[in-house]
Amino acid sequence: RALASLGLADVKAKVGAGFATPEGESSESVTWVDTLEGLESLKSALERGDVHEFSLDVEHHSYYSFRGSVSLLQISVPTWQNACYLVDPIALKPHVGPLLKGVLESEAILKVMHGASNDVLWLQRDFSIFLTNIFDTEAACKALGRSDRSSLASLLKDFLGLEKKSEYQRADWRQRPLPPGMLSYASNDVKHLSRLKTILVGQLCEVSLNAGAR
Repeated sequence: RALASLGLADVKAKVGAGFATPEGESSESVTWVDTLEGLESLKSALERGDVHEFSLDVEHHSYYSFRGSVSLLQISVPTWQNACYLVDPIALKPHVGPLLKGVLESEAILKVMHGASNDVLWLQRDFSIFLTNIFDTEAACKALGRSDRSSLASLLKDFLGLEKKSEYQRADWRQRPLPPGMLSYASNDVKHLSRLKTILVGQLCEVSLNAGAR
């Protein structure tokens, strides 16, 4: 597949070939990765020394089968103007673990997630990937005493003034191709996490300083 026209020259240089923009999505925001060539290119780009952080989410289906499985990986890199990559682990199941294990287990790269506890277990179970160096925005909210407002929808609303749709929370993420609404839902789950992390880190530092001054 040809590289999607991302409108970002630096990203094009990093990721090489093997990507496609999903139908109905802006090529500047979402890139679908379902080929070995595309996954290898994404791996190489993420391993470059200028990537120190990316946002990560996992879509898992468990409502339509007994065991369930990881059905989508979303990766958004803030230094690439939040370009979002949707990795198809169904098409690439034999390759996700071997190719992404090094990046996802790297202590040098911060993975920003929301409600990561299940995602951590699913990646271990399906791909033998053991995540390290995680900033969990949900856990940060709870540390700030915001347990009743710790959902991603609440964070987006309170801090960024954005509304999060919830109609796809129990969708069957195994279906292919994913409809435009599900693609947007998946990308929106990660592309704002870095901004939320920055806000929450500031609040955590403020709380710590105030506590130390007492």
